[in-house]
Amino acid sequence: MTNGTGAGRGARVSRGPARGRCRMRHRVQVVLQIMLALVACLLGIATNYATNAAHVPWALEVIRRGSVPAIGVLVIAMVVGQVVVYRLENPAPEQTDWPRDRIPYPGLDAYSEDEAAVYFGRETQAAELTRRLHSSGPRPVDRFLLLTGASGSGKSSLVRAGVMPRLRRRRWTVVPTFAPGSNPLNALAASLVVAVGGTEPVGAMVRRLRQGPDRLGAEVARLRGGQFRRILIVIDQFEELVTLASERERDQFLEALEACLRQEPTVRVLATCRVDLLGRLLGTRHAYLLQHPVMIGTLSRAQLAQVVERPGALVGISFAPGLVETIVDDTGTDDALPLLAYLLQELYFVSGPGGTVTEEMYRGLGGVAGALARQADNTVAALAPPNGIEFALRVLLKFVTFEERDLARRPVRLSELADQERYVVEAFIDARLIRSDAVDGASEDGSGHREAYAEVTHEALFRQWAPLR
Repeated sequence: MTNGTGAGRGARVSRGPARGRCRMRHRVQVVLQIMLALVACLLGIATNYATNAAHVPWALEVIRRGSVPAIGVLVIAMVVGQVVVYRLENPAPEQTDWPRDRIPYPGLDAYSEDEAAVYFGRETQAAELTRRLHSSGPRPVDRFLLLTGASGSGKSSLVRAGVMPRLRRRRWTVVPTFAPGSNPLNALAASLVVAVGGTEPVGAMVRRLRQGPDRLGAEVARLRGGQFRRILIVIDQFEELVTLASERERDQFLEALEACLRQEPTVRVLATCRVDLLGRLLGTRHAYLLQHPVMIGTLSRAQLAQVVERPGALVGISFAPGLVETIVDDTGTDDALPLLAYLLQELYFVSGPGGTVTEEMYRGLGGVAGALARQADNTVAALAPPNGIEFALRVLLKFVTFEERDLARRPVRLSELADQERYVVEAFIDARLIRSDAVDGASEDGSGHREAYAEVTHEALFRQWAPLR
């Protein structure tokens, strides 16, 4: 189960330039305040003496005559200063060189933070989410932002590759992304341990968090690194609180989050949730935290074209005339984004860096909808008896659960699988249709451990591959 480690792969942005921008912004704001006071004084002098026929001291006469042009110069300087402050508060995205031999398409995986350079299409929404996190009000509900949308709509990618890098450039402390799973407080503890340096056992952090809801605020305060520095807690697949966690574990986790938001005004929470499971979350007694959900929209044709072309351009890949339009036309299912990303990754492997993607390559992979099914068919065909398709399907059904009349991924411990089942799973991992990772956890006695999980890379496999469907 990889959700707890997605942000760990993200590159840490250098903090030196950010500190420099912060100091410069402070100096510019002080200068603007001084200029504003000067403008007020000069306006007063000009007003008092403009119609005064009596003689005035020569020094005041010089000031009176120079006040009007001085006001004009100061106003222009103030406008320029405001532009400078805006640029410092909203820095342009850093230009990152993308290695020519690195894959620019994530496949069925969500974009990670260190793939922000190849993340295109949702820049406007990423900027809007960043603005909302900055301008959140004093109440806990104002500082809890829930991003919701259909499965496969790109929620995780928007948060990891779109929002998190922007906040790091503004000197936010970002706690590594995690998914609640069946033990959300333990998952949060593992993420906090990474955030503070990863030197203490996860079990020790879990024991402190379980002492009461107020403990989370104390742990998060250790991350602040400055009186006014903001902290972001990122929770992926927030719906797992109602699909995997028990009511007791869910309530304990949400009570800790609420207490933390109440105690620490600098803390923000950004969570992603499948829209079809939002109703179940609203049925809990903590529904008031979810009063202001943000819906992720579908990509336009122009945005889809960016998703296709711009990452490939970073490694020298071009597309045959008219092929981008064909790919955009074929991207019309609910699973559009994961299927498209998977196809683009396969096209990269076929063409290679600096190559040209042709119509023949595209059709040979089965197009947008057929690429994933073709890969699954090839994977099963390569399995020797008795590990054929019937046995493979029985194994894959272990990774499926049914939630709210829809299919969903179910993480499976690798230790629960027999040797022949592991053989099938490893084949699908090699085909990038299943992913596996080891995650930190804690047992009931508080001792830390790492346990290997596997899960289907995306639910699109359930719906697009006919044998499993």
